[in-house]
Amino acid sequence: MTEGPTMVHITDGQYLGGSEKNKKSDAELIVAARDKFLTEIVSNDPSWGNGANYNNVAIWKQWDENSGLYRLKMVGTIHATPEVLAEVLYNSELRVLWDPVVTGVTELERTNDGIITLYIVTSLRIPGVKNRDFIHSRSIQCLEEDKYGMKCTKVIAIDVSSSSTKIPEKKDFIRGETLVSGGLIEAIQVMNPNTHQFEIACKFSTISHVDMRGSIPKTLANMVATKATSDWFTKLSKATELHKQGKLKKH
Repeated sequence: MTEGPTMVHITDGQYLGGSEKNKKSDAELIVAARDKFLTEIVSNDPSWGNGANYNNVAIWKQWDENSGLYRLKMVGTIHATPEVLAEVLYNSELRVLWDPVVTGVTELERTNDGIITLYIVTSLRIPGVKNRDFIHSRSIQCLEEDKYGMKCTKVIAIDVSSSSTKIPEKKDFIRGETLVSGGLIEAIQVMNPNTHQFEIACKFSTISHVDMRGSIPKTLANMVATKATSDWFTKLSKATELHKQGKLKKH
């Protein structure tokens, strides 16, 4: 049986912060990242630049002086309900079927407040370059809102690198760092070109800031970041359509 998204409800009174990353708990890291993500995803801050459009997705990038890497913001449309898209994105068994970078996801721990610690293995598919692994803390918050005369689901998902030390670094991998990977899934109405009727789809908004570390030049990582993000969104869109049809399966 596949495993759907886990819900964690965080109230305003739980916003914590002020200490350095290595002194924060995973819950504090997630809450701080969630707060910042929800502010930035709707921000028109000019530091994000003018953005670029690729079919159903727009992508902006913002320079981060501390990491020497761009932060990526993406907003696109997926023709599925929020529940379906969330499953394709955050169900570990489904993720490895369509995302060529993610080759394995193992759940290490699940806390009472719904935070999941995950060990994620990725393949860069670059000869002579070690693959990367990550230890993530993840929360997924599912909210109900009234839109278009019906109850619709809104999903807020936050991943950050965990402070967990349960998996030591392995010699065949380089441990990457996810400073933030935030996703917001909202129901929207779109016109179906075949039926000419309005139907529910998703506006999917993300901000990602990932350091692959190791010997990969950051200039190269920055150069390919926008195109790689666009390609990833295309794969996600196709996988979601296959899942709707019950055809997203291991080949």
